[in-house]
Amino acid sequence: MFSETAEKIRCVGEEIIRLSDRQNEMLKLARVGGMSKAEADEYDARHSQIMKLVKELASLTQP
Repeated sequence: MFSETAEKIRCVGEEIIRLSDRQNEMLKLARVGGMSKAEADEYDARHSQIMKLVKELASLTQP
């Protein structure tokens, strides 16, 4: 049980980092050339996914 939870925490954390890195890349690009509607929609979808994963991570780490 503990190892399954620890693995899930690791995976969720890695996914948050991956998505956050992509968000940062998009912000850098947007500062230079703007962001298309499709890119903005993807950005918003990633943000929603990050928030969902943060909540999941919080629930996994509650005692």
